[in-house]
Amino acid sequence: MRLIKTKKIMLVSGILLLGWTSLAYAGIELGVKETIDAALKASESLKISENNFKKSTAVYKQARSGLLPHFNANATWTHNDQYPLSADKTTDYELSSGITATQLLWSFGKVSAAVDAAKKSVEALKLNKQVKQLDIIYTAKLSYYSLLFAKKAFLITQESYNTIVENKTLLEQRSQAGRNSKRDIIKMDADIAARIPQLNDARSQWQTALKTLNTLVDLPLNTEIELIDQFAVNSDNFIYEQQVSKLYANQPLLKSLDAQISAAESVLSSRRADTLATVSLFASSDYNGGSNDKKYIGSDAMDPYVSAGIRVNVPLWNGGEKRAIIEQAKTDRDNLLLLRKHEEENLLLGLKVAVGEYTEYQNTLEANNQAVRLAKESYDITRDMFESGQISLTDLNDSEQLLTSQKLRLEQTLYNIAITKAMVEKLTLKE
Repeated sequence: MRLIKTKKIMLVSGILLLGWTSLAYAGIELGVKETIDAALKASESLKISENNFKKSTAVYKQARSGLLPHFNANATWTHNDQYPLSADKTTDYELSSGITATQLLWSFGKVSAAVDAAKKSVEALKLNKQVKQLDIIYTAKLSYYSLLFAKKAFLITQESYNTIVENKTLLEQRSQAGRNSKRDIIKMDADIAARIPQLNDARSQWQTALKTLNTLVDLPLNTEIELIDQFAVNSDNFIYEQQVSKLYANQPLLKSLDAQISAAESVLSSRRADTLATVSLFASSDYNGGSNDKKYIGSDAMDPYVSAGIRVNVPLWNGGEKRAIIEQAKTDRDNLLLLRKHEEENLLLGLKVAVGEYTEYQNTLEANNQAVRLAKESYDITRDMFESGQISLTDLNDSEQLLTSQKLRLEQTLYNIAITKAMVEKLTLKE
C-alpha cells in the first residue's frame, strides 16, 4: 500500500510539473530601450507604414515617367477573307510592324505638377512613418512603466499583508498575557481577511500589465520579465515655451501635414492644367506589306514607312467632369488645412497639459517622500507602543494602513512623472 501511494504521489507531481512547464516560460530581462526596440520590431502598423512609403515611391516613379519619352513596338498580321473589288490595294494577307515614339513637350504644368504632388506624398508618408514610430515608442514606455508600477504596487500590498499577519502574532502574545479581548482578535482576523482581496487585485493587475507588455514585444503571454530600469530619481526641468519651440521644429505630424498640403496644392494645379492643351511630339517607323499567295510575308514584300509630327490635344467639352474634379481637389486641400490647424491645437494643448502635470508631480514627489518617511517613523513608534500595551489595535492598524497608502502614492507619483515625461518627449521628438 505504501509503494502504491508513493507511485501515485510521483505521478501527480510529474503531471503538475509537466503542466507548469508547458505554461511557464523562462524569464528575460528588459530595460526601457530594449522594450522600445522589441516593440518597434514587432509592430505590424509600422511595417504597414513602411509598405505605404515604398508604394508612394513607386507612385512617384510612375508620375515622373510622364516626362520621359515612351517607346512602343507593334506587329499585326491580318487575313482579309472577303473584301470588295474596289479595294484594289488590299491583299489576302497583310503584315505591319514598327516602332512608335512619343515625347511630351508642353502640358501647362499638368504633368510636372502631378510629379511634384507625388514627390511631396513620398515625403509625407516618410514623416508618417516617424509619427508611427513615436506612437510605438510612447506605448512601449507606457507599457513598461505600467508593469513596473503594478509590480511595485503588488509588492507593497503583499508587504502590508505580511505585516498585518505579524501584528496578529503580537496580538496573540498580548492575549496570552491577558491584555486583549476576544473582540480584538476577531477584528484582527477581519483585517487580515480584508487584505486578501486587495492582494489578489494587485496580483491580477500585475499579471494583466505583464501580458500587455508581452503582447507588445511579441513574447508568449506567460513569459516572466525582469525589469532592469526603475523609476528615475533625477528629473528634468521642462519650460513650456522652450518645448513649444522644439515641437514646431521637430514634430513630424505637423511636417507631414505641411507636405500633404503642398501635395494637395500641386494636385489642384495639375487638375486645372488638365483643362488646357497638351502638346507632344511623335515619330514612327513601320514596315508594311501584303500578299495574295503567301500567308507568311517576308522582308522582300515589306515597304518602309517613316513619319513624325506634333500632336496638340485640346479638351473642348466633357460634360463638366474636369470642373468637378477640380472642386474635389480644392476640397481635399481645404480639409487638409483644417486638419493641420486642428492637430496643431491638439499638440499644443497636449504639451501644455503634459508639462504642467509633470511640474506638479515633481513638486509632489518631495512631499510624497517625506510622507513615507514620517509614516514609517510613526508606524515603528506605534508598533512599539502596541507591544507595550499603551495603544489599541485600531491605532496600530490605522498606522500601518497610512504607511501602505503613502508608499503607494509615492509609486503612483513616480509613475505619473515617467509617463508625462514620455509624453513630452513624444511631442518634442526627444528620445
